[in-house]
Amino acid sequence: VEEAIYVTTTDLPPIQGGYNLVYQRCCRRFDIVNIVDPGNVGLTLLTPILDTGIVKYNSNPIFTDFPPLAICVDEDISFDHSATDADGDSLVYSLCTPFEGGGSSFGSSCPTCPIPDPPLPPPHNYVNWMAPFFDQDPLGGIPLDIDSMTGLLTGKPNQIGKFVVGVCVT
Repeated sequence: VEEAIYVTTTDLPPIQGGYNLVYQRCCRRFDIVNIVDPGNVGLTLLTPILDTGIVKYNSNPIFTDFPPLAICVDEDISFDHSATDADGDSLVYSLCTPFEGGGSSFGSSCPTCPIPDPPLPPPHNYVNWMAPFFDQDPLGGIPLDIDSMTGLLTGKPNQIGKFVVGVCVT
């Protein structure tokens, strides 16, 4: 698990539809049990930057805490997945399906594809869930729940494994 913090200030010329700030990377652990082909499916993280012709200044939500690396089977989880926004924007939380990203199967014709530069363009594909898992039940048993107003993530995992869980804030 890695955390990176990038800070910059820049003036962007207004364009219709704004911009997307995108980070893509290959690959996930081969032993993840809830998505199809995890060892060849990376991730895409993206945040929109609104049209600067409409909104002069805007910030993006920043999560308050780093999520837990491990949770225990048959024990309650209660994690504050809230974020803050410097502009005071109203934030809404949800469980969601993550995007795919770079992959390992691009071959030698694309030596930077594990970290695509530039990032692969939209539309971005979603990961494919392995049945019976899906965005609202990524642990495939007792579903997780996230409070849409507070970001409090709760649940009680009832099986052992490595899982992808998507949390979105808008």
